[in-house]
Amino acid sequence: YQSLSKELWSVVKESLSNAKPYPALELVVQVIEQEEETDKMYLARVKDSGHCMPIARPRQFKTKWVEAVNGSVNERLNLCNDEKNGPINSYMDKLRKRIIEE
Repeated sequence: YQSLSKELWSVVKESLSNAKPYPALELVVQVIEQEEETDKMYLARVKDSGHCMPIARPRQFKTKWVEAVNGSVNERLNLCNDEKNGPINSYMDKLRKRIIEE
């Protein structure tokens, strides 16, 4: 299960840095949807049975997907903030100069 998780988040990260359509991302979405459905059924079963929730449970992939996307986006934004790797600093400098001029 851990190998599957690592592969899923790797595909998510690669798809965000790829400008073209990324076919493997569709499979990731399908797996996430299946896992979320399994998680809902699991929670309903635990609720109906009235028992305490055991430790083993579906992995909440949708939440982890959001975390993976946020992490990848933050990583890319940090690269853009670096003068050597992105144009954001030059845009900010131009904006600062215009504001000072006006």
